[in-house]
Order: sequence, then C-alpha cells, then structure tokens
Amino acid sequence: MIEYEWIGFLAQAFILISFSVSNLKKLRLLNIVGGLSWMTYGLLVGSMSIIVGNILMVVVHIVMLIVENFKSKLDELDDTQID
Repeated sequence: MIEYEWIGFLAQAFILISFSVSNLKKLRLLNIVGGLSWMTYGLLVGSMSIIVGNILMVVVHIVMLIVENFKSKLDELDDTQID
C-alpha cells in the first residue's frame, strides 16, 4: 500500500490548496481534481468509503459548475434585453 501513498498526499494537497482560493470556479475545479485523485487512491487501496465519498463530492462540484455557468448565461441574456 505504501507505493500508493503519494497519491493520497497529492489529493490532500489539491483539497488544501482549494481552501486558499477565493474564486468559486477555481475552488470547485481544484476539489474535482482532488476528488478524482482520492478516487484513484481509493481504487488502488480498495477502500469503498474513499471511492464513494469522492464520487459524490465530484458529482456535486460538477453539477454546481454547470448550474452556476447556466445561471451566469441567463444573467448575461437578461442584461442584454431591451426593456
């Protein structure tokens, strides 16, 4: 198991770095990369709790990125309408 330990440290680094980011999109992207790294680690060491927990986290961040992007596009359209 020790040969995979560096993947866990890398995953944790992405999550920790995301705490210092003020831009929500960058935070979500860093958490997605961290979650995917944790999932990889979980697969290699055979830990279902790590795999499932991080799948859920990644899905939530992807959905929120899509929702935030869609909302941003709607706001742009609303700003360009003539009253």
